[in-house]
Amino acid sequence: MVRTAIQLQTLEGLPESLPETIERVGRTPLEGVELFGLDGTLPNAVADALEKADLEMIGAHVPIGRLEYDYENVVDAYATIGCDRLIVPVRRRRVRLGRRRRFRTRHRTRAVRRCRSERGAFAPRGRIPLVHLTDSVPGYETTLQVELSAGELDVLRCVEAAREAGVEWLVYEHGMTGDVPGSLAHAATKLPMLSHGRAALADGTPLSTVIDDVHSISEDVL
Repeated sequence: MVRTAIQLQTLEGLPESLPETIERVGRTPLEGVELFGLDGTLPNAVADALEKADLEMIGAHVPIGRLEYDYENVVDAYATIGCDRLIVPVRRRRVRLGRRRRFRTRHRTRAVRRCRSERGAFAPRGRIPLVHLTDSVPGYETTLQVELSAGELDVLRCVEAAREAGVEWLVYEHGMTGDVPGSLAHAATKLPMLSHGRAALADGTPLSTVIDDVHSISEDVL
């Protein structure tokens, strides 16, 4: 079964510390988080918050400049947190990271905006550890990102292709949300349902109907 996580950029508008945000996510069915900076929080404090919330750290966004000029400290900080996947938001190029080795970086995929129906829409099985799900409505600057299922993304087809490709994590991301608790409710409701796939719905209810129910996460959890 594909596991579920949220990119914490989605929740950066909350008036609380990073450990408090991690605690908030821990009160939902989501299983992991992807960091979007440490916001001045010490790595040990982040590690403690993750342990208390019973969440897995699946990755972290790190600017290429930090890796090029502060490689050792960056690696040490995220190693303390237990993060072994760094996501660099740059287009493909070669960069030198410290004196250890050379890495080829890739522009990260913000979303699978169109997902073909054919098998093999993704890379060969096991090659992609995580997939970000970010929806959009084309043609408007204010709708470059919208809640999942509110835009043009064929969510069901993308998730099914991800499952067939052996993807480990589905990651919810909405970097333009105007309703942070609402976006967390969407993520915490839809992703766990999607991760089980059609076969898990024993009562025969269409998955396209079930994922529109965003009210199963109680207000006290959020």
